[in-house]
Amino acid sequence: MTDNETVSFMYPSKSAIKRIKRLTGKTIKQFDVLEDTHKWFLENVTDDPTTDAYQSWMQVYNFYSSIRGKKTSITEKQYQEDYPHMAHDDRTVPSDYITKLMEKYNTNIFYYNKDLSRSSCYATMSIGGIHGAEIHQQRYRYDCDLVEIHNHKLKQIQEMTENGTVQEALNELPARVTLASGEEVKVRDFIKKILKKHQLETKKIQQTHTVYGN
Repeated sequence: MTDNETVSFMYPSKSAIKRIKRLTGKTIKQFDVLEDTHKWFLENVTDDPTTDAYQSWMQVYNFYSSIRGKKTSITEKQYQEDYPHMAHDDRTVPSDYITKLMEKYNTNIFYYNKDLSRSSCYATMSIGGIHGAEIHQQRYRYDCDLVEIHNHKLKQIQEMTENGTVQEALNELPARVTLASGEEVKVRDFIKKILKKHQLETKKIQQTHTVYGN
């Protein structure tokens, strides 16, 4: 099978159109899947650029649009034989081109309600397919609160040291300290044990922030 010279969103392929013509006698016209989807979104979801839904969709649209007409890998022998000129063509981009695009654009997009409010579900767009998940919003807010409370306590402990470092707190503070709230805390237990939980909660929150685009 001959590959396309560069990334194309035209569908069906020319070979498929010929096959359909041969089998059915019908002539099928190609259409651009990305542009067709973009048109559908503007007509059926929103065309208001001030909305979160529109801005999220444009992140996805711009990601795919940046791939159009590019080629990221020319290592396949068949491709090299079919398109030898692409080895020195400006349309051939480095292997990390897609990775950089995914760092630039947030390709997570929520499912939106009729009033354009976000649901708890989202889809992640990529070149390897579309994947979805649901955010446990109540647990997410709970995790955020836990981390905020922990950070506040940790800051109080650090402020008891000369330079405000965790290492100083471990090495120089007494085994127990009393916070401004009157709560007595075991320094080593708090920093060593609870910090591990804090790190896990923070990681989960960061992952969710990535989805939200924050």
